[in-house]
Amino acid sequence: MIRSIAAVLLSAPFFLFAQPTTIILPGNASFEDLPQHSKPPRSWFYCGSRDETPPDIQPNTIFGNTPEAFHGTTYVGLVGRSNGTFEAIGQRLPSYLRAGSCYQWKIMAARSDEYISPDRDHPGEVINHNQALILRVWGGTNVCERRELLAQSGPVHTTEWQPLVFQLNPSQDQAFIILEAFYDESAGDPYSGNLLLDHAGPFLELDCPTGEIREGIMQLSPPVTGDPSTLEALVREQGPQIRFGDNHLQLERSYFETSDHQFFISNPALWQVMTGLTQLPDTRLKVGIVTRSRKHYVDRRNTLRLTIREMGLSDHQLIFVQVRPGRQTRKPWWYTHEDADLLFRED
Repeated sequence: MIRSIAAVLLSAPFFLFAQPTTIILPGNASFEDLPQHSKPPRSWFYCGSRDETPPDIQPNTIFGNTPEAFHGTTYVGLVGRSNGTFEAIGQRLPSYLRAGSCYQWKIMAARSDEYISPDRDHPGEVINHNQALILRVWGGTNVCERRELLAQSGPVHTTEWQPLVFQLNPSQDQAFIILEAFYDESAGDPYSGNLLLDHAGPFLELDCPTGEIREGIMQLSPPVTGDPSTLEALVREQGPQIRFGDNHLQLERSYFETSDHQFFISNPALWQVMTGLTQLPDTRLKVGIVTRSRKHYVDRRNTLRLTIREMGLSDHQLIFVQVRPGRQTRKPWWYTHEDADLLFRED
């Protein structure tokens, strides 16, 4: 069955606490890779027409004026052609979309006014594939099998990133998904267009009768830190909640959404601290990682850096140091909770 609402995953290990049933895309849901033409992003395979080139990893100036990524540094650009061919990418899910279950899924989409590319039907010419395409989401049991059309958007006209939100109701178990750019059949014959995709989200299980997510979703607004004292108050509140899980190496993570259409499976307290810090570019924080083990310190530092990058943020304003439990420091930290995994102060 198809139900759509026209209107965002991490490949590293994670912990989820009190969250709705979630199926995570196995990797690279933000379509990160080196910008280049005719190559699907890593972790995705090509499911388009065999006689045509694969999608492109954007932004790439050879195609014209393509926008910056919504999340991370790159995204995928798909085209449809006037000869009726179109581009698509697919991926195997780590768990089936189950028949009779209902899911919510989001992805960011846009269109570029300029998407210059050769056309096989017009040798020696380049065509501006700039018309609006639709997104079709297929389910299947094998690579590139279009077994069931799960969702379909309207034409994506906007050149600004906007979320597409779908409700999926598979009638059969589906192990694979395909994201396919297609032309608007109501417009007549096929035409040359483009569809830009970024920041795909997890499949969240819904209660089918009501269409509501089974458990509440954490909604966060970016904190506003106009000066260092406001940042200090934010860190005092959120810092003690940045905890590592039972293995003491991976951060505790939850699914949350933000008011600017972003969504994460990450540590919400760390996101709030880092979002507040980026508003004060001249401020640097010293981060004390509390552990007796040098190896655990290095592993936790690497985990923090990776998690911050996966949020689309930078750790260049942070200085990491090891803090041994119970040892006094010359300069006090902003808080001294005995069970805190991280401590903060202005550098």
